Amino acid sequence: MYNVDISLAKNFPLAEKKNLEFRSDVQNLLNHTQYTNVSTNLANVDFGQIAGARAARSIQLQLRLTF
Repeated sequence: MYNVDISLAKNFPLAEKKNLEFRSDVQNLLNHTQYTNVSTNLANVDFGQIAGARAARSIQLQLRLTF
């Protein structure tokens, strides 16, 4: 399995004790297809066929206020 994940964050100071953080998390950044459930039984008519794939790229955005 080949997967690239990345996380970026930026802090914005609002006041002396207040801070706003913006964060972005990306799983499977390059969006490579990852196949699952390959039939390896020689007696099966579905031998060698791919029955599924893992989830595609996922992006999560967060905004946090600390005080």
